[in-house]
Amino acid sequence: MNRRDLTILLIFSIVGILVTYELANLLVVRIQAELPLYDPLPILPGTAASDSVRLIEIIIPLTLLIYLLFSLPVAALYMIGNKFAKIGAYQQGIIRVGERFGIRKMVYRSVSPALFALTFGQTILTFVPDFIIREPTSAPPAVIPLLAPLFSILSALVVLTVGVFLFVPTWLLNDSGIVYFLKQDELTLRRCPDTMGVGRWVSNFLGGYSLLGYPISAFFAHFYKPFFIQNVTITNIELFFSAFWTVGLPLLTMAFVMPVIILNELALRFMSKRVRKFARSIGASDVRLERLVKA
Repeated sequence: MNRRDLTILLIFSIVGILVTYELANLLVVRIQAELPLYDPLPILPGTAASDSVRLIEIIIPLTLLIYLLFSLPVAALYMIGNKFAKIGAYQQGIIRVGERFGIRKMVYRSVSPALFALTFGQTILTFVPDFIIREPTSAPPAVIPLLAPLFSILSALVVLTVGVFLFVPTWLLNDSGIVYFLKQDELTLRRCPDTMGVGRWVSNFLGGYSLLGYPISAFFAHFYKPFFIQNVTITNIELFFSAFWTVGLPLLTMAFVMPVIILNELALRFMSKRVRKFARSIGASDVRLERLVKA
């Protein structure tokens, strides 16, 4: 990625983070006007205002630290897991991948971790209440519509640490050209050629859950729960805000993934060398792309 693309990505990230901060602050101010002592995050000291500020402040350094500490070890575990899962018929290889990877691909790369964080965060809120977010024991009617978006923002930022932990190693594997492919002998058994990136193999499982789960969890959090469980009056303005949060929250969460993407681009040459070195140590061989295509 060139410097211009990195700058655009950084601007997008900063704008998204600032918008998230302002929206969270707006929600908190209105909630605290009715519930001044309410503390939604028991893991952080203070009230709702200080919780949201602290979480937004620490999430970026925390995700960058997770990248530096865990991306290589988890990538190694993914390679080992793939090797054992595909043992016998498949072998791992290393191909030379292209250098072009524009800003559109970078933005697309941020979608899966963001949806994963939102889906899993909202699912935890539904099935394990008070585990991440503590709901108020009672709330005035004016406050109830504000709780769901605030809960979604805070829970998504907490779970984003897990999303980065799981997804970033798949980026390294894809960018390093780590693939698995059907052995030549297996092609004589009336089997179709089969080649896939190890990173894609992992991200298909994680991304599939997020893509299917987010519309369901968002519908429950922003439509079904407030209108049919908490008895919020259905008006055009309430429907608009429910739709706004459903569509807007993924974009805001993506902004928090961008700094990790930028760091990955800056550290890619160093990290890819380590990924390929480990792949060779467990039996992967350098393979020409033409061989895989002919297979």
